[in-house]
Amino acid sequence: MTPSVWLFIILAMCFYGIGEYYSKIFANTKQYFFMMVSFIGYSINGLLFYPAMLKFNSLSILGTIWNVGYVFITLILGLVIFHEPVTLKQVIGILFAVLGVILLS
Repeated sequence: MTPSVWLFIILAMCFYGIGEYYSKIFANTKQYFFMMVSFIGYSINGLLFYPAMLKFNSLSILGTIWNVGYVFITLILGLVIFHEPVTLKQVIGILFAVLGVILLS
């Protein structure tokens, strides 16, 4: 995988994180400004997928990297930023979900 593909992946993950963060803020505040910011973050994330796909051209590998990255970004935001509790049962479920995504690709 070339450095430019990794750049698109990292940028996409950053915008996904922005979308996730502001969607949680919108859920807590019901202020539509935050909904619009999250929509923009998610949209840019989606747009960054296409150049990465054009350059790498392997949906199974790129999609797996994308999905595992999304799981970790969402998990980090929930745990670190929003201090959401996670039980041992949920941690095991998250590990199985990541393993499942990897095995399905």
